[in-house]
Amino acid sequence: MSRFWQKLIHVCPPFDGTPEQMEKNFDSHIWRIVDLQERFGYKGLGKISECKMCEVIATSEQAKYECGKAPEEITLDEWQRHKK
Repeated sequence: MSRFWQKLIHVCPPFDGTPEQMEKNFDSHIWRIVDLQERFGYKGLGKISECKMCEVIATSEQAKYECGKAPEEITLDEWQRHKK
């Protein structure tokens, strides 16, 4: 089986702090609603919540880190090794 996708896909390392730290970090962002149809010009893309400062999406793993302090993304292969 090919490991092509595991080397190509990059993910944010999972946040390993407490729920209280995660909530404090989430609240450090300045959230705004972004209309993706308006941004990219394609119909039906919908809307998302994005941080005005660091541009992370509210539903992403990066949103669990303090604004502007999300770690560098790692390959899916590295993430799977870290998980074991």
